[in-house]
Amino acid sequence: MEEQLPREGMLVGGRYRVARCIGSGGMGAVFEAEDTVLGRRVALKILHRAERDDEQLLARFEREARAAARLNDPNVVAVSDFVRDDVWGPALVLELLVGESVMARLGRKPRLGEAEIVDIAVQALGALEHAHAAGMVHRDLKPSNLFLVTLPSGLVVTKLLDFGIVKLLEDAGLPKLTRPGAAIGTPVYMPPEQALGEVVDARADVYAMGAVLYEALLGRPPYTPGEPLRVIGEILGGPPIDLALAAPDVSPELAAVVTRALAHDRDRRYASASAMRAELRSVRLMPAGWRRRVPVTRIHEDVPTAPRVRARPHAPELPSEPPLAPPTPRPTPPAGATPPKRRTPWLVVGTSVLLVALAWLAWSQHAPGTPRATPPREPPRTPLAAPREPALPHGVDPPAPTSLDAPHAPPSTHVHHPRPTASPAPSPSPPPPPTPAPARSRDHIEDQLLDPFGAH
Repeated sequence: MEEQLPREGMLVGGRYRVARCIGSGGMGAVFEAEDTVLGRRVALKILHRAERDDEQLLARFEREARAAARLNDPNVVAVSDFVRDDVWGPALVLELLVGESVMARLGRKPRLGEAEIVDIAVQALGALEHAHAAGMVHRDLKPSNLFLVTLPSGLVVTKLLDFGIVKLLEDAGLPKLTRPGAAIGTPVYMPPEQALGEVVDARADVYAMGAVLYEALLGRPPYTPGEPLRVIGEILGGPPIDLALAAPDVSPELAAVVTRALAHDRDRRYASASAMRAELRSVRLMPAGWRRRVPVTRIHEDVPTAPRVRARPHAPELPSEPPLAPPTPRPTPPAGATPPKRRTPWLVVGTSVLLVALAWLAWSQHAPGTPRATPPREPPRTPLAAPREPALPHGVDPPAPTSLDAPHAPPSTHVHHPRPTASPAPSPSPPPPPTPAPARSRDHIEDQLLDPFGAH
């Protein structure tokens, strides 16, 4: 039985010595080999024996070599040679990549972070932009054709692989390698026009990139893999579930980009890979699971502790406040921080001023040496002048007073001996007030009780 693929140590094309098998697919296998002429490590892609007799597959294989060689882009796998071996047939010599594909990464981690998958997509779209500018459409973009290479510096570079079914947009003179109405590609990632076998353009790769983003962010492809006809029927039946509903924790802006790239109508998608790349680069990403996070109950937990500051030189430090129980309507200041001063209400200030005024007024009324407010005094009453008695002839005595209250004439210079008569005892009178008597006037007679005998 003839061997299907070369074994370790065999030469291919008289120059490349096979070291080991890296991977195998439906059309062929990839080997790690050594370039005996230049002494470097390369990758060999060789077709299966059954595929070597198919003229269309051979023509497609050669087209892949020419298409990849035309692209000189850091995000496209480099093609260094194309050889024909008498035993193993044509072989494509590629640069040897060390890393893993996006498909292998999803096998270990079903959902990738937004920053990681967006970085992968931006680099892949840059390679597609270069390919579209050269007149080529990949038509088979999927996670297994995106290879991640980790450089010694730690930088991850995305490499675009497998241009086997590339469509040359400008080389119209080349023979058609597919029958009209035939669907070429992987059904889960192809757009509706490609599933129907129609003519495709750069927007077919935009759709496929949207499907890759959908799977990396949700953990499953937009349509369930299985029988190609069933998958194509689901694709033609309508768009997949909106990513914003299927994965609420994905950034809304990123979900909107994926939804637009997966639009059934090609006119509603991004017009080019460069337009989608620019949109992805402007998206503000969210960390994974940002909607499912438990809200922080204490705001000051993530804030670094501020140094303790004293309000006055010798004032004691304020004790730290205990943590507030959730939910907290107000933020709690850090421990040891001086609480803000509260403004005194105007009502308290006005009341205090009024009380001080009343206290000062009361003190001024009773303080010693302070003149007191006294009611106005009535003017002093002037006693009426007693009427003068007519002059009596010499030797005639004046009549005796009939009342103690009656006024009498001023004493005369004439001396006489009055007749002793009995007089009633004066009635007791209330004691005079302690207030000082008013000033005496020389023009008036003092209003007081007189001695009935005229003695002063």
